[in-house]
Order: sequence, then C-alpha cells, then structure tokens
Amino acid sequence: MSRRGFEGAGIFCVEDLRRRARKKLPRFVFDFVEGAAGNESTLQRNLDAFGQVTITPRLGGCVGVSTRCKLLGQDYDAPFGIAPLGLADLIGPEADVILAHAAASANIPYICSAAAGTGVEEVIRRTGRVPWFQLYCPRDEAVTNAILSRLEIAGVDVLVITVDVPVPGRRIRDLRNGLALPLRPGARLIADCMLSPQWTMRRLIGRKISFPNFERHMPRASMPFNEVMGLQTGGLLDWQRLQRLREQWPRKLVIKGVLCADDAVRAAKIGADGVIVSNHGGRQFDAAPAAIRCLPSVKKAVPESAVMLDSGIRSGTDVARAIGLGAEIAWIGRPFLYALAAFGEAGPSELIRMLITDFRNVLAVAGRADTNELSSQLLD
Repeated sequence: MSRRGFEGAGIFCVEDLRRRARKKLPRFVFDFVEGAAGNESTLQRNLDAFGQVTITPRLGGCVGVSTRCKLLGQDYDAPFGIAPLGLADLIGPEADVILAHAAASANIPYICSAAAGTGVEEVIRRTGRVPWFQLYCPRDEAVTNAILSRLEIAGVDVLVITVDVPVPGRRIRDLRNGLALPLRPGARLIADCMLSPQWTMRRLIGRKISFPNFERHMPRASMPFNEVMGLQTGGLLDWQRLQRLREQWPRKLVIKGVLCADDAVRAAKIGADGVIVSNHGGRQFDAAPAAIRCLPSVKKAVPESAVMLDSGIRSGTDVARAIGLGAEIAWIGRPFLYALAAFGEAGPSELIRMLITDFRNVLAVAGRADTNELSSQLLD
C-alpha cells in the first residue's frame, strides 16, 4: 500500500473497498462476506435506514474535537469497534489476529467470535490484549459451561451472548455455492480459485481453516459450515437460560440481537450490563426491521444500560448517526472484511483511520466537541 494509505490507493469510502475486495476474492468467498438471509431485504433496509438519519450542522462548527469514549468501565479512542466475524479466515490466514491487533493498536474494542479461526487464548497471547468474546448457546449446556470456564481462565471480561440465531440463517448465496469446510474441490470451486490466484496461494500456504474455540466439541472435523453453526446454536435459549448464564458468568455480560424495548427491559432485569441492538447484519432473518430504527426505543427503555448498535454501518458518519440516536458505541463487521481482502494486514488499520477521520469531520460540522456532546442528540 502507498505511504499515503487508502487515498494513495484510490480508496475514499467503504464502497471503494467493497469493489476492490470483490476483485480480489473468489466468488464464493465474496458471496459469504456480502450475502444475507433470504432475498437480502433486511440487509438493504439497514443501509437505507441510515441514509434517512440526518445531523444538522451548527453555526460556527467546532475545530478541536475528541473521539474518545467510555464503555463498561473502559476508555477507548473511538466510539466504534470490530464486531464478531465468524469464519474470517476464509478471507485469508491469520484474519482474526490481524483484526484483533488493529483494534488493540487503535485502542478500540474487538469481539472475538466463537466461530473465529484463532482461539481466544492465542489472540490474547499474540496481541497482548484481552478481547470481548461472543458466544452462541450450544444445544448442550455442558458445552456452554466448558466454554465459560475456559473464557474465565483466559481472563475475558465481557461476554456477549448472541440471541438472534435460534437456527442458522438461510443464506441463499452460501447454499447455492455449497459452502462447506474443509473446502470441497469441484469444477466450480477450482474455476473460482483460478480467477483469484493471490487468495488461492495464501490459503494453500496458510494453516487450514478451523474453529479452535469450539472444535473440541465437534463430532467430526469435516462439517458444512451451516452444520457447525447448527451445533453452536439451536439450543433452548429463553429468559430462564439467560438468567442462569448471568448467574454463572461473574463478569460483564452483554446480550446481542435485541430489537425491541421489552426485550431490552427484560435483559436489564436479569442483570445484563448492556445490549447490542442488531439484526445480525441481515444475515439471519429476512423480515427483520432495520436495527437503527429500533435503537431510539431501546435506549429510552433502558437508559441506565450500555446500549450499542450493530448492523448496516458503513462510514464514520453512520457511527455518528448511531451515537446521535443513543448508542454508546457502534459495531462494524463487513467493512473490516472488505479491508482485509483488499489490502491484507494493512487494511483494517487503515479503515480505522478512515472511519475516525470521517467521524471527526461530523463532530466538527455538527459543532460538538466530543462524542458525549453528540450522544442522544437525534432522539425526539
């Protein structure tokens, strides 16, 4: 990459990254990143809804701005983080470590996925920083208990329980492509790989894709990805089980996948420290409302909880929109995979810088000195 970073490479927004990533990746890999459930209408609703949120410039503006924020007792340098990204290693080897290192270097939070290609202990060892950890609820509660014990020993402070995956989402692109792990040689897959020689070479010389946070609980090594996800989900996840999880986990607990105020209130009542308003980026259910449209009502219902937003964020301006509607922080997923695909190890860190620059510009134009002054400014 040029010394001038993204701009030197002609990258000025996430859409530029997306187009470059599409050229770099085999079709079945790009489809995995880009795709969503069903006809992908929830994904589009997320994007469209952000475009309807406006921020009014203030006379005089504000030149000296700060992007720092505080969340669950920790200080961060920007009000956004890297969302949990399962199977990120499909983009390239070491993806999870690269993402975690970029977050640590920029002092923003990172959530390690249960479906990450690197074990949480290795992420901690190689980055020197303990991430948040995202957990689905496996069918077998003994498996859940074993994972919780492992996380506690590793020193994980924030556990994120994802509640919007009672069954794996029906992602039509992945089904058509027959996505399975390990990758199954076939005419279509071989043709895709031949058109993306750099990706193919990285995958051939890199370590095989696996799920070290979960693989000891898998009945066999070779399983389609949707079956792996089925093992991690599909258990009874009701309020009683969430209460047991709250009682078991001695540190901070966040519930991800909340879209209505009533659920947020119940989460607070069982002792959750926060909620992430999310529809899983449209990847699980094709009839869900746009997450950002649900954010204000959730914030009003649980003003004392840490309320965060995930799904549909594509710019620093979108981060500002989320903060203005009541989120304490915004979680970003797909753009970081685009950056990783487009520029390798340098991509995620450059994306963080681009997002911070964009966010700072919004603060200045809106006449807000820092993130706190922007918080909840767009609420009725």
